[in-house]
Parts: sequence; structure tokens; C-alpha cells
Amino acid sequence: MPEELFARTEPIARVSEPVHEVVRVRSADRQPLALERSFFPAGIFGDLLEHDLTGSLYHLLTNRYEQRPLTATEFLEPVNPTETETELLGLEQGIAVMLVERTAFTAAGLAVEYARDLFRPDRVRISVHSGWAARAD
Repeated sequence: MPEELFARTEPIARVSEPVHEVVRVRSADRQPLALERSFFPAGIFGDLLEHDLTGSLYHLLTNRYEQRPLTATEFLEPVNPTETETELLGLEQGIAVMLVERTAFTAAGLAVEYARDLFRPDRVRISVHSGWAARAD
């Protein structure tokens, strides 16, 4: 398992445990918008790769495995994509992209996904909504 799975987020599995990797290029009008690279613990999602992975992965996790992602810890930072990532995103060499690094959790606190998604800066707008629970004083 890549060490980056433990870079800045809660681990989804121990180093010795297998994970499923799902890599998808997301497009609109046949133009690449994002490169998604997600990891899911194989011990929880044993037959994940046997399903249609072109739709919502969270819908699949919720309905097939009863593991609904409810919260996530995310980090956003501009990065320079690799040569392969640049090609998959249809970019010219030297253009930075936005990395969204995420670990998603169920209501019980179980980490069910670790992802490193790369977004084209010229085709995607990212918004962040923050909220805080009311304090009971």
C-alpha cells in the first residue's frame, strides 16, 4: 500500500492490509475535468471491483455495503501533476492542478475511503462549506 495513504489523514487500513484502488478520469462534454484516485479497504469492500464503478461510489458503498460516508477530512493544495497525470487530464506540461486529498468516514468513525483527486484549474471551481455545531453552555 502506498505510504501516501498515511500522509496527512487517518489511515483506512493498516500497511499490511489490502486495499482496492479505483482510478477514474471524470469528464464533461468529452473533456477531462478531474483525475480521481481512491482507495477502499478490501476487508470491508471485498467484491468492490466487480461492480459498475462509473456512477457514484458513495451510493455503492451505502447501498451495497451499508457503509455510508458521512464526513470527510480534506486538504486542498496546488500541485504539479506527473507526466502521466498531465496527459490524462489533457493539460500542457507545467500547468498546476488542485489536489484534494480526502479521507471519508461513516457515522461510526470508520474510515472507508482515502482519495487523491486532481482537478483542472481551467474547468473546475471548488467550493468549501464549513459549519460548527451549536455549543451547549
